[in-house]
Parts: sequence; structure tokens; C-alpha cells
Amino acid sequence: MADNPDTSPPHDPGKEITIVDAPSAPIIYFDGVPTLGFNNGIVNLMLAVGLILPTKGGQVLGQSVAVAHLRCNAAAALQLRDSIDKALLLAAPTREGKAN
Repeated sequence: MADNPDTSPPHDPGKEITIVDAPSAPIIYFDGVPTLGFNNGIVNLMLAVGLILPTKGGQVLGQSVAVAHLRCNAAAALQLRDSIDKALLLAAPTREGKAN
């Protein structure tokens, strides 16, 4: 096991997972990931959204604002990446030219 420090059990797609309090979990929208890092086994991602803000002179100012700081271990990051890949596959055009 020295070559594989991840000792978490493998994800079993057939196993039912119970999620509690899902309706009250925040929905986070973001436009980009301006910073990232990896420190002491933890993946660090900052999620940001672009805002258009009014100024005193009646103009507008575009500004990026942090909406979340995402932290997870490497195994969770791999699972997140896999889930994002699968979600994007659902949006991919089929042979008929339409998304699934």
C-alpha cells in the first residue's frame, strides 16, 4: 500500500448513497477558477463569478468576485473530475446532432 496512499474504499456505483438535508445545500454558480493549488494532500480551488457593478458616474465596472474556496483530498478531486466529465458527456451532441 506504500505506492497507493489513498486507503478510502472504492466507489461502488451499485451502492445506494443517502444524502441528508440536500434541499438546503447552497447552489454555487461560478464562471471560472482563477486560482488553484495543492498543499499537504489538499486540492485548493477558488471559484469566481464575473459581476457588472454600477459606479457613481453612471458607468459600469466588470469585476470578478470569489464565491467559494473549494477544498478536498485527491480522491474527492478525482471523483469530482469524473463527475464533471460525465455531466459534460450528457451535453455532447449525439449522431443526430442533439444533446442527450
